[in-house]
Amino acid sequence: MTRIAKLALFAAAAFAAQPTAASVRYTYNLGIGNSFVYTAPSFITARTAIPAAKLDSCKTIAAFGACTYAQLLPTGTSFNRPDNSVVIFTTEKTGNIFSYFALGALGTPGFYTDTVLLGRNDTLNVALVPEPAALGALALGVGLLGATRRRKA
Repeated sequence: MTRIAKLALFAAAAFAAQPTAASVRYTYNLGIGNSFVYTAPSFITARTAIPAAKLDSCKTIAAFGACTYAQLLPTGTSFNRPDNSVVIFTTEKTGNIFSYFALGALGTPGFYTDTVLLGRNDTLNVALVPEPAALGALALGVGLLGATRRRKA
């Protein structure tokens, strides 16, 4: 294989190794058995109310009743918490349950714990979901690299 072909192969594999995010998955756990998962098309930058039917999944313990909706707020200014991102989880029997995470948590991938109600162990995981085409390109790039290494041997 020529040097130029190897360089082109390496560039293609390097490009394929950089999957782009198709969406963002928010996984919230109230710490006492209640949780929800929501996949948004991009990072949430404004107050967003999500009805239960639009959540990917929602689990509650019997005492809380069914999920009704969730709200994600990049900043808690309206709740006198300007230094926090706020998640509001609403169920039939308990009404609104608030959790407070680090400011910017809704716009940055990572694992966050409640910064105010520390004893409840509320968590929020923000993760990028790669596009299926990007995963295919990654597999193709790795396969091409493997084929090149095999030919050398």
